[in-house]
This record gives sequence, C-alpha cells and structure tokens, in this order.
Amino acid sequence: MRDPMAAPTELQVWDFDLNAAGHRLRARRLSHPRGSRAKASPVLVFLHEGLGCIKLWRDFPAALVEATGLDGLIYDRWGHGKSAPLEVRRTHRYLHDEAFDSLPEVLQQCGVEDAILIGHSDGGTIALLYAARYSQGLRGIITEAAHVFVEEVTLEAFVRPSNTTTQAISRRGLPVTTATTPRRSSGPGPTRG
Repeated sequence: MRDPMAAPTELQVWDFDLNAAGHRLRARRLSHPRGSRAKASPVLVFLHEGLGCIKLWRDFPAALVEATGLDGLIYDRWGHGKSAPLEVRRTHRYLHDEAFDSLPEVLQQCGVEDAILIGHSDGGTIALLYAARYSQGLRGIITEAAHVFVEEVTLEAFVRPSNTTTQAISRRGLPVTTATTPRRSSGPGPTRG
C-alpha cells in the first residue's frame, strides 16, 4: 500500500486499441512513473458492469491506483464504450466467452503477469469465472454484485433497451447511441479464429 502521507504521483494515462477474441477493444493504462512502484507489484484490472465502459468507471480506477501505488488496466468489452460494436445477439455464455477467451488475451497483450481483478456485476462474474480456470498470475479478486447465471431478461435488455435503461444510461453521461444494442443475427454466434 502507498504511504498516505507521501506526495501524490503524476499518473501516466493512455488509451489504446487491441484485438482479443477476434474483436477490437479499447483499453486504458494507468501507470505510476517508473521507479515509484515495486516491479513485482500486481496490476489492478477493472472489469465493468453489463452496460458499463471505461468512461462509466469515472475517477474510481485512478483514485484506487493512486491510493494503492499499483498500476491499473481498464478495457471496454466487445460491444461496449469505444470497442467494436456487437454484430450478433449475446448468448447465455457471453460471460464465459469474456472470461475464457477475451480476458486472457487482454492480459497477455498488455503484459499483465500478476493481476488483481476488480469486477462489478458482469465484471465480477467474469473475474470469478476467470479465477476458476486460470489461477496462475492471479493475486486476488475484488467483486461487487457478481451473479452466477444469466436470465433471459438480461439478454433482451441488450437487444431492446427499455426507456428506463435508456434514461439510466443518459443520466450517467453516456450517449445512448454507444449503449450495447447489437443487431440480431439468424446465424450462429461469433466464430473464433
């Protein structure tokens, strides 16, 4: 933990795109200046909620990164924020796909070998699923409101957001046009190459 009496450091923040599980994702790194943290420290990896994105975390990741002295990584999952839009309807296995396909590739491409996953709602579920399969390089999990199954009503909300959902997204400062609203597909789900 960072000494609370120490002077604040200037975080280095940069956004970039990467490809994971066949999709373009937007990511953000939050790093302390080199030499101000131990090289063997874990990276805080933030996994957003079902309708979330990098922007909706607001200043929480930076505050936690600053308070702990650890570096951070945030990314928009497929169909969220500034990542590529969904092209098919989500299945009941979308959280498994994120945990078993996307997240490992994101961590590998970002050079994260020692992580603490911080997940909210869907992000918490993804963290738990990931930990069940991959324990190597995982220091810990912090989860809030994780769930262990997906209801049909949740999948429908991605296809046809209700007025209530649209209003909630607008109140949070995210343009409704960037909300997760996939096009329906009559074919099978996405293929992995």
